[in-house]
Amino acid sequence: MDARLGAPRRLLQTRETVACRIGPPDIRRKPSRPVLSLFLSALRAREGSGSVPPPNHSRQRRESNEGQETLDPRRSAAILDSSKMSLIGGEHGNRITACLQAFYAIKYANEDNVPCKIEEGLFLGSVGVALKKEVLKSLNITHILIVAKSLDPAFPNDFVYKKIEVLDTPDTNLQEYFDECFSFIDEAKRAGGGVLVHCFAGRSRSVTIIAAYLMKKYQMSLSHALSLVRSKRPQIAPNRGFMTQLENYGKSLGGAYCYVLSYAVFILEVKILNPLMFFYI
Repeated sequence: MDARLGAPRRLLQTRETVACRIGPPDIRRKPSRPVLSLFLSALRAREGSGSVPPPNHSRQRRESNEGQETLDPRRSAAILDSSKMSLIGGEHGNRITACLQAFYAIKYANEDNVPCKIEEGLFLGSVGVALKKEVLKSLNITHILIVAKSLDPAFPNDFVYKKIEVLDTPDTNLQEYFDECFSFIDEAKRAGGGVLVHCFAGRSRSVTIIAAYLMKKYQMSLSHALSLVRSKRPQIAPNRGFMTQLENYGKSLGGAYCYVLSYAVFILEVKILNPLMFFYI
């Protein structure tokens, strides 16, 4: 009897041992380097950026909403919404988000790496554009405005940077940063250079800043500003909260109509820079 039960007992003990060894992962143990930082460092090295400052190992885990604009709008809320991430577990949710960010960073570096020229001296793009140092220099871009929380300057010794640490969520107050962003853009132009405005995907946060800039500079309506930006970058999609802020900002500027002189200057610049854009006005 004992001999017959010996094998089942050993099998059970073996299974228990395996289960104990596999077990649930220790969520308290953190990776030595943030996933997104690791991938971006590798991409910068691949672009021949020279010396790259090491990432801050003590930085806290990124918020789960940071990569929200990197996915298809129909899926991003279901995958990256913080309330749903909590079902998986806070630390696991952050790791999944970090992996998604790293994946899309590589995707943008390979497929979305050309700056979109909005007007003379003003460019829009994704994180993939910000990693192309030689391309940026060839376009006389001297300043880079980062509108994202999880992204850091890629080439701090080669460009002048300004970082606005915001998430791509409807409840983020991006309007409070408009004036300092506009000053940074104008500073680059006065110095005879150009400025790249980018977030992660180049669809929401950076687009909001550029649209607001055009609205103020030319007393342009929101629809005209978005039409201009969309003609240069069709995939733009500011979130609903940013759209509301842009609408309110347009009202504070005096409504949807343009002053005659400013609008005439805008039309002149657009026709000179891109004659086809005249039909979008």
